[in-house]
Amino acid sequence: MFASLYAALKMKEIYGQRPYRVVLTASAMSFLPVPGYALYASTKAALRAFATAYRYELSRGQQLHLVYPIATRTGFFDAAGPDTPVPWPAQSADTVARAIIKGLEKDADDIFPSKLFRFLNALNGVLPCVHKGIAAWENRRLRKHRRPEARPSVTGI
Repeated sequence: MFASLYAALKMKEIYGQRPYRVVLTASAMSFLPVPGYALYASTKAALRAFATAYRYELSRGQQLHLVYPIATRTGFFDAAGPDTPVPWPAQSADTVARAIIKGLEKDADDIFPSKLFRFLNALNGVLPCVHKGIAAWENRRLRKHRRPEARPSVTGI
């Protein structure tokens, strides 16, 4: 998160009043934090709050784009550890890259690569139980995944 904040602030310092664009990756978890990713989700929510306020500080022609991918199938989840399942839904890195290009072409401040997440997020605005239901479902998945009997034995016995 700090690298993203530094990049955004440094661009303003370098360019002064001249136009520029900076693209930062947040996460759908900044809207919908799920169990198992509390620290990650909180840093992405902080980045979203920063962008919301910082955009007012930008000069004409300066843009800060935020990308909100859902779980993207990369090595990130391998690093999260074997006790943490990949959240649902998931997408490919190619899907995210195409959405970023399309979003930049449209000058979108916020880029949502997943149409399903965009729909669920909008639906949550009308039915606030949607995000709670997804988080509860992810919590059940996480607890089931972490149960000792759900994992193979280390000794193989």
